[in-house]
Amino acid sequence: MLDAPCKAEQIVEILHEGLVFTELTSRTGHVSVTVPALAEKARFTVRFADRTMVHAMAEVPEVIDHDRIVLLWQGNADLNIRALEFGADYGDVGHVQAEAPGHAAGRDEVRGIIMRLGRSDRPENVRHAEIYSFPRAMSNRSGAVRLALEAGVNAFTCDREIEATALWKTVAGVMRPTDIVLFMPGCNRIGNRLVLKNVLPDLKIARN
Repeated sequence: MLDAPCKAEQIVEILHEGLVFTELTSRTGHVSVTVPALAEKARFTVRFADRTMVHAMAEVPEVIDHDRIVLLWQGNADLNIRALEFGADYGDVGHVQAEAPGHAAGRDEVRGIIMRLGRSDRPENVRHAEIYSFPRAMSNRSGAVRLALEAGVNAFTCDREIEATALWKTVAGVMRPTDIVLFMPGCNRIGNRLVLKNVLPDLKIARN
């Protein structure tokens, strides 16, 4: 939560371990948002339009029990993470997306969750993030979670290059950024969606 009465109705950037997204303060300068932690010592920075910053830190030891993949982009691009868990196909129970984000309850039915972050008063200025989290410690299943990047062709993206960034945790436990450049189809393909299956790494889940 952020309370900044002197920064009412302003765009702010929230930063955490390579994650960046925008929020809009209320008429009283308030923001409340839930963010999946990407580190045990979860340090957060809020950056205002005048470049002033405030910082906070929380201890989140449970982060080691979750696998997370982050997708970042800015503006009017229509990007999404799609997760297919343990052999699921599109439309199956294990197909997780932001519109049907999944849940993390019950060891026999545990699934991942996708959370979407980012808000602004001007769409072209929004810094978006989608985060897929799988609660590995709660699952008694083994197998693969196959991740795809989907990109919608719209009037703002057709016949253009779209840039994004993916973040995932290395063996050393740090978040690794990877730049993504998408060459979008022409404007006669508006309304279509591209499914890119080799951009995000698959997750290997081992039975606990």
